[in-house]
Amino acid sequence: MYADHQTFWFHKKSNYILLSKTSPELLNNPRFFLWDPKALCNDIPCPNCHHPLQRHGHISTPRRIVDMNSQFWILGYCMLCLNCIHPKSGKRTVTFRSWDPRILAVLTPDLTTEFPALLSHQSGISKPLFSFLRSCFQNGMGSKQFSDALRVQHLLQHDEQHLQYLQHLAAQALDGYVGKKYDDFLPFDDMSNHGPHGYVPSSQWLRDRAVHRTVDGIRPYSHRVYTGTESPVPVPYE
Repeated sequence: MYADHQTFWFHKKSNYILLSKTSPELLNNPRFFLWDPKALCNDIPCPNCHHPLQRHGHISTPRRIVDMNSQFWILGYCMLCLNCIHPKSGKRTVTFRSWDPRILAVLTPDLTTEFPALLSHQSGISKPLFSFLRSCFQNGMGSKQFSDALRVQHLLQHDEQHLQYLQHLAAQALDGYVGKKYDDFLPFDDMSNHGPHGYVPSSQWLRDRAVHRTVDGIRPYSHRVYTGTESPVPVPYE
């Protein structure tokens, strides 16, 4: 994809085109980002022994990332070190996910800049959302108010898609489809197989993870960008 399309993002179809099949489920159409630094670097050193890593298959579960008014998913790969010994198995089975902070730390800053998210243990938020969050916090907005405002933006996006679906049905009815039954447009937080699985981080998540833990993860990268040096010790955050 990198060579053919010159982008990290998968092509996303327009909602209008998807509505040609008159299925609200198709409007649950998130963006997908492919993170495969091995395809762009000659060698990626193991964070432990500096031996070149090998690609070891794709990661079966993508990472969900919350953005300003939607969410997207990161697809990645596992990378295997053929030199390190796993402490439990005693075999050469030490692997790293391509979005592992230790992998991001050994990549060049210009490539790391392309990674679109800040990750916690199980979730993550986009870099633009994190920057906006910091600006709001610095200007007196609390985490509860920010979480509520973010949820409003996501609900608004969901409602706009719902309205577009209803407008499409109205046009179909005018064309002679009166009496035909159509699928319901499911609520934002519906977790069924056909639901949108909407999610917005809680105020506690934003405060305790996105602000404190995630900033810990990006300190070395920020320090390296501004000083041109590696930083094995986290830079104090003010």
